[in-house]
Amino acid sequence: MPINIRNPDGSYTASAAGTTLPTTAYSASGGTTATPINSTVLTPQSAIQLPPAPTDTTNYQADTAGYTAMATANASALTPLVDPANTSTSNLQKQLEAMFPKPTSTADTYQSTYGVSPETARANETAAQNTFNVDQAAVQAAQDKYNALNAQLAGFQYQQNALIPAQVEGQNIGRGSMSAIEGQTREALRDNMLRAAPVQFQALIAQAELASAQGKANLSQGILQQAQGRIDDFFKAQVADNAAQYKYRTDIIDKVYDFATKAEQNRLDEMKTQKANEFTVQRDALNYAQTLAGEAMKNGQADISAKILALNPKSATYQADVSDLAQQAFENTGNAKGTTTTVAGLNTGKTFVSGQLQYSPTQYQSDQQELIATRGPDGWVDPAAYLTGLKNWTTKGGLQSDFLQLYPIKDYVNPLNTWPQITALGGGTKPKSTSDRSV
Repeated sequence: MPINIRNPDGSYTASAAGTTLPTTAYSASGGTTATPINSTVLTPQSAIQLPPAPTDTTNYQADTAGYTAMATANASALTPLVDPANTSTSNLQKQLEAMFPKPTSTADTYQSTYGVSPETARANETAAQNTFNVDQAAVQAAQDKYNALNAQLAGFQYQQNALIPAQVEGQNIGRGSMSAIEGQTREALRDNMLRAAPVQFQALIAQAELASAQGKANLSQGILQQAQGRIDDFFKAQVADNAAQYKYRTDIIDKVYDFATKAEQNRLDEMKTQKANEFTVQRDALNYAQTLAGEAMKNGQADISAKILALNPKSATYQADVSDLAQQAFENTGNAKGTTTTVAGLNTGKTFVSGQLQYSPTQYQSDQQELIATRGPDGWVDPAAYLTGLKNWTTKGGLQSDFLQLYPIKDYVNPLNTWPQITALGGGTKPKSTSDRSV
């Protein structure tokens, strides 16, 4: 059967009898190679299976219930407040005087009978009353502080148990699937838990202060350990969320990688390096914040610990905010003398504090000289030496952001460098993709 062949002018010419369509690649006009349309080409291709978004399986109701049970048990171990009028030294003295009237003797007889002079007895009574009043004031202040915090927690619990589920359901009437409603509910519960966590921590600290004011040292220490546990649980959740989000984003890159062109794969490689860098920075920042919150609590600075817990790790200013609170912690404990978190302070002879790293001015000068010694003919330091310095810094507990502050990459590494590790840190020059280059 003749085949109609399309001409360049758009007309068709019947081919000679016996002409068949090619089934394999063949040479076409102009020296190009053409691939015929066949069953293989027309076979539907499998769709790219993107990974599902990370599922939050945290039981926020159980977390709140666990805290409530812990706080309730603590409260039962504390001594209820009593009326000072019924327990004061003055009232006790009056009862004793009613049972044993004072003898109408001279001062010498009184002293020989009771072992003290009337003046000393009155002074002792006044001192005992003052001590009792101070102790009662401390107990009352701690109780009032706890009551105020507990009232805030009651609000968070109401949102968790009633308000959030009702709001999400109302927003999705007639248009939301069950999975969508569950996802939105979990997101709202997670946000509620993160806002409640600092208040739960402060409430435990208030209970510890109340126990201490009542002279129950062991109970106070036990509650402080519970508060430390809340800090650890809080950051454990944050670190896990950071890791889940990183895995999700890199899995997406892996799924589409084989379908991308070479130029697109280069860009995907850069994106993956950047995501790895962001993940590391966030993880280090969270670990440092956890350490700082714990140390602040041990130093009696629970207010700073609570402020750290209240920070949003996803904020662009998170690291700077944590560093500011670290400086406050050092200043308030008197440890700030000789320490700093700025280059200017380091240059004045103070020790630079970065995460768990204490970095002396002498070490700074030594490391600077080592980097400068690797300069090549272009006047820039060896990029491998720069990356090694960064790795050593973070291995010792320092934050990557602080290393970049002390050793700005644009001042040390050639701006024409195209290494992905360098461009991911904000230095060098990203190579142009094939589509960007002029032919």
